[in-house]
Amino acid sequence: MRFPPFDDEEPPLEFVDHVLDVEPPEAIHMDLDAVDDAAIRDWFYEGDRPLSDQKQFVNGESYKRWRLSVPILHNLYRLASPLLSVVGNNDASHRHLFDYPAFQTAKALNIAIPGG
Repeated sequence: MRFPPFDDEEPPLEFVDHVLDVEPPEAIHMDLDAVDDAAIRDWFYEGDRPLSDQKQFVNGESYKRWRLSVPILHNLYRLASPLLSVVGNNDASHRHLFDYPAFQTAKALNIAIPGG
């Protein structure tokens, strides 16, 4: 038996036929608390570039430099903590996502990275 098993008779899926017409699902919006999330509640779901009109937080149109206050950073970190725990110590191969030399070595040796 060959690994990974591929069906040579089955043609590959075409992007135009199968993926292009699929509508993306509705975005997830969390219910922000009026007290706990007061620092970010007004602008968190505000279109493409939130805070771009407020010079005390963002440097302007280039949108490259941020000067956020500690309450804003605390709220953003708290809201991102469920995402950060996914990358934590649960996955033994999580270091390959950020350790580029180890990733290159694994690719050069044609080693499958578990969970990668």
